[in-house]
Amino acid sequence: MGKKSPKPPAAPDPVVTATAQTASNKETAYWNAVLNNVNQNTPYGSLSYQQTGGNQSSGEPPPQFTSNITLSPEQQRLYDLQTDQDRQLLELGGDQLQRIRTTASTPFSFGGIGNEINEQGVTQARADVEAALMSRLNPQFAKDEESLRTRLINQGINQGSEAYNNEFDSFGQQQNDARMQAVLAAGQYGGDLQNQALQRRNQSIQEYATQRNAPLNEYIGFTSGTQIQNPQFQSAGYGGAAPVDYAGMVNNQYQSQLGAYNSKVAGRNSTMGSLFGLGGQIASGYAGSAAGSAALTSMFSDIRMKENIIEDGEANGHKMYRFNYIGDTQTYRGVMAQDILETHPEAVQLDEDGMMKVDYGMLGVSMDKING
Repeated sequence: MGKKSPKPPAAPDPVVTATAQTASNKETAYWNAVLNNVNQNTPYGSLSYQQTGGNQSSGEPPPQFTSNITLSPEQQRLYDLQTDQDRQLLELGGDQLQRIRTTASTPFSFGGIGNEINEQGVTQARADVEAALMSRLNPQFAKDEESLRTRLINQGINQGSEAYNNEFDSFGQQQNDARMQAVLAAGQYGGDLQNQALQRRNQSIQEYATQRNAPLNEYIGFTSGTQIQNPQFQSAGYGGAAPVDYAGMVNNQYQSQLGAYNSKVAGRNSTMGSLFGLGGQIASGYAGSAAGSAALTSMFSDIRMKENIIEDGEANGHKMYRFNYIGDTQTYRGVMAQDILETHPEAVQLDEDGMMKVDYGMLGVSMDKING
């Protein structure tokens, strides 16, 4: 019956592809781990790897690698000494922590610190100093005023004269200046007294804070010992291998097969288009009868070659149709190969491009050309 129509390639099974890709990824990951876990030896110690698991067929878990570091005897000795010192310091810290708990139970406060001086005390101190200074100045002012008055009278300068008044005005200014100096000195004394009180208070606060924080600082010192550093190992420098893109390879193969299939289909469609036109020409070449129609024998009757298909009754038990071939405007009346394939497959022929023909002589009917 000739060659059959090309079949499209089967699409890859995503489950099978994913399973194969997963297996490839696992294998690559395993060998990357093996090549990266390089045993090393240094003057400070050694590093070795031990694999466990990995035999999936026997039910073992996935492969795992355990790194083991072994210090050199000298480094091990330092480590043991440091560990013992840390233990002792931590024990001391535990003891100190009990004392801290006792101290912390008392609220932190500066309320009990003495040497306080308030504004009222400063004002009173200034007044006391001013009063003390003035108590010494006032008697002297009285003596000086009496001496000035006696001197002016002896000089013949009478009380109430301009010269007399000028002398006493000058004397009054000197008294005011002296009083002002006393006020300023009293203020300076009050400020110094306040500063001294603040200094004493700040010193008391520092002493109180130091005493309060001393147990905590000791605890921090006890519990922050220097640790022995593990030996440093260099990386093996292996960059790792990328897993095979199995899914990509499968897809590329499928796309290549699909491209070849599409190319074949395109060529077949081109040939079929020519056959469609040829079918119309063959049908037209068999025209002619006294009634305006002629019987034809073996003809292309595949529904894929026809268009404008309309049912048109039956003949000898076979369903009949009116149609025209694609690319030809002439109308015919005949059977469909797809129908005959189910009832009389022996009357159907398959050409090399997969298009079906019908032998009308075996059906006892004819394919007629319809005029007009």
